[in-house]
Amino acid sequence: MTQQNINYGRDQFIINSPEAFYVEEFTSITPIKDEDVEAQERETLLNEFYLGISARYKHILAEVDKPRPSKLNEINQKFNENQIVIVHGASGQGKTTLAYRYLHDCFQSHQRFQVQVVEGRQQALSIAKALSRQANVLEIPIAVYLDVAPNDVGWDELVKQLSSHRNIKTLVTIREEDFRRTSISGTDLKFSEVELKFDHLEAEEIYQFLVETEIPTQFLDFDDAWTRFGGKGPLMEFVYLVTQGNSLREKLRQQVRQIEDEVRAGKRSEAELKLLRLVAVASAFEARLKVRELVRSLELPAPRRTLEVMEKEYYLLRTTDNGALVGGLHPIRSGILANILSDPRFDPWAETASECLPFIFEHDISNFLLYAFSRHRTELETLLKALNLYQPRRWIAIAGVVRALIWLGIQEYIETNQQLIKDAQEVLSS
Repeated sequence: MTQQNINYGRDQFIINSPEAFYVEEFTSITPIKDEDVEAQERETLLNEFYLGISARYKHILAEVDKPRPSKLNEINQKFNENQIVIVHGASGQGKTTLAYRYLHDCFQSHQRFQVQVVEGRQQALSIAKALSRQANVLEIPIAVYLDVAPNDVGWDELVKQLSSHRNIKTLVTIREEDFRRTSISGTDLKFSEVELKFDHLEAEEIYQFLVETEIPTQFLDFDDAWTRFGGKGPLMEFVYLVTQGNSLREKLRQQVRQIEDEVRAGKRSEAELKLLRLVAVASAFEARLKVRELVRSLELPAPRRTLEVMEKEYYLLRTTDNGALVGGLHPIRSGILANILSDPRFDPWAETASECLPFIFEHDISNFLLYAFSRHRTELETLLKALNLYQPRRWIAIAGVVRALIWLGIQEYIETNQQLIKDAQEVLSS
């Protein structure tokens, strides 16, 4: 398709299929393209996938995932009912992998698009217009994929806008707690749900797949692996256990112990351990840290080499392509790591979370605070004091802080006035 400049009021879109096209400064709509994967790269992708690194479309192209036929069929059936399907489940249950596999199997390369960030209603309207134009130009159904983060405050508006176009099918993946917190409902919008829960039956299918693909395993059979797993937990941790021979928690604990021993022996700087702790605490709640400011504050003696070792040898963190930001490989990995590195006596979680604030990428501050407020309610005093001293440099950070504080205020009000609310509901319903 030839390049088109399309003006809608103050926004300008540049569509250059199959390349990415962008709406405003920080929002992108990216085609999900097929490409060749070389044998050597496939080995890297296979290793990444089984180590629990967040899924990318290239993992699907490399065929390293285990397709989930029943869930794929369920998504397909739901699309026969509605234009919008929302896949929700706890972190680590394979939502992103499932979505990418469905898009790969059911749509051609030029029919798939992913929306990365939705920051508000105005951007949602802009993105919807661009995608509608693309669907009109192609004159065939297209799929739009949204992997929702807590700071995507306009995603529900975008979905509503897209729902009116007969040639746009919208696939959404969202964490369970974020789905429960959202204001979207069946009265506002017609959508279908697919809930992901990892159970014994699916675990057995995945175990058999891994054995048949000759992934080395140290377990006698599935029952042995399931017993070692404990019978509950996310899919990601089960896959790690089967493919690596020990639990993800055990592996991370071994790595941390090795680094701590090297710090004690004077072979590593203590700042490296602090770097790891800050990154783990931030990225457990989907926040990335700004590398330059972080490195300067910690006074790392050899920052480039430190980041390289932690990323490529230990698989404990990951920098963005331009090297400006650093985060974890997956929120579950980071959460386990944060738990291992935090200690109520020496390194309390609240103190580390407070230290993270000045280094958090402004677009991620809302994610971090919302998760912190909801999951660490008993440890908020220190964080709230640090928040009073926080000096954001961008409006998006201010908006993120305000949004999180409003949520916390409403939550505290509900908890304080539960009986009053219950009494009022009874009076109104009688």
